[in-house]
Amino acid sequence: MPGLILATFFIGAALGMRFNVLVLIPAFGVLVVATLAAASSGNNVSACFITAALAFAGLQIGYLGGAVMLSYVKLRVPAKAAAPG
Repeated sequence: MPGLILATFFIGAALGMRFNVLVLIPAFGVLVVATLAAASSGNNVSACFITAALAFAGLQIGYLGGAVMLSYVKLRVPAKAAAPG
């Protein structure tokens, strides 16, 4: 379970650095499908939904961290000067 949460955190950070917030909708859809597949395969249903909730939270927190990191990098790195001519 910690590996899944860490993976969704890093995926969320990558999405936050590249895309706007609407990209989370298909990402949540993928998590929902994965959760339903795990629950229907005979695993413990409550454990599947708890893991899915933690994965949702990891994805959102990772997205927020990636977006903050991107804005910090844009703020700290000066823009390239235009070439004269």
